[in-house]
Amino acid sequence: MVSRFAWPSIGGLETLVSTLAESLLAEDTRVRVFAHRIDDAGTEWPGLTDRAAAFAPQTNPRSGVTTTQLRMNRVQSDLLRGYSRARGLEAFERLHAPAAARVFARQLAGASVVHRFGGSRMAIATVLAARRIGSPAVVTPLAHPGQWDDDEVSARAYREADLVVATTGADADVYLRLGVRPERVRVCPLPTPAPPDGDGSALRLRERIDGPLALFVGVRRDYKGIPALVRAAESLRRRQPEARVAIVGPGAALEDHPPNVLDVGEVTAAERDAWLRAADVVCLPSSQESFGLAVSEAWSVGTPVVTSDIPVLRERTERSGGGIAASTEPAALADALDALLGDASLRRRMGAAGHAYWQEHESPESVAAWHRDAYAGVGG
Repeated sequence: MVSRFAWPSIGGLETLVSTLAESLLAEDTRVRVFAHRIDDAGTEWPGLTDRAAAFAPQTNPRSGVTTTQLRMNRVQSDLLRGYSRARGLEAFERLHAPAAARVFARQLAGASVVHRFGGSRMAIATVLAARRIGSPAVVTPLAHPGQWDDDEVSARAYREADLVVATTGADADVYLRLGVRPERVRVCPLPTPAPPDGDGSALRLRERIDGPLALFVGVRRDYKGIPALVRAAESLRRRQPEARVAIVGPGAALEDHPPNVLDVGEVTAAERDAWLRAADVVCLPSSQESFGLAVSEAWSVGTPVVTSDIPVLRERTERSGGGIAASTEPAALADALDALLGDASLRRRMGAAGHAYWQEHESPESVAAWHRDAYAGVGG
């Protein structure tokens, strides 16, 4: 498995790779993870080539999976950078992928299948490296259209891969529009384990939460829609004075928020699990998502969701029956939160539907079995 970021870094992509790797190990599949970075450097590189800090192999004590760095060395990167200054970006793009592929192939040698997560220059380099060692190449792009990994360089990697794994039908449409042959695109949700720890009742007592609780959980990024959720909380406060909205996850603190918003910030894994189990509704009002892991996390514990109505999230809520997709206008978000927080029977019904959908399609066991079959299908 090859990824831009991986454990011990924390984030949606890192969680995905760790979960799938651990689940495949349980299926008697040998797994190694290669990553460019294990630090929190955001989603974009600062220049033409990745100047990631070097790191030694890291072994996850829980799963036993080792993360090894995959990158060109500084001398190689500087030579390419100098070439781009002399010849231009187009010439750089032609040279970078085959040059990086030769480096990567030496590290990936022996793999039965090479599975890349994410796009970018490193995606096409990884696909070409797989070709050099005679292994099939699988790509899970996780593109955010208009934001990242739907550019022409990324699209070339998707078109040349043996298999492109989309997270939903809406996600698959992105890669078909980028020119991937339909027979090479398949849909599989992302694996999401149920939170193993965390006492939601104890957390409610400690935080003095007596009424309904809506939860945002995840890294705070601009596209996640937190400002809209905070404004929706103001409207919700007038309708349900006892309701609370908790913002849980790393990132900048809220500068200003109404008293019914709890700015929790970064927490331990056990605390995060407790918040998920304490919530009545999980809210993900993002403007961009390739899947939305927080939705699956909510369903894994039988909690319904309120999401934005972007195609990926709308498809998931409608297909599962596990929540409501609404406009990110604060009034519309408040309406959806009010409807669920104010109706216990509706919450139970949607939570149960989401949980059933998670068990069948999104549990780590079901997704690992799907990937084993997919790898066999491409010759891995």
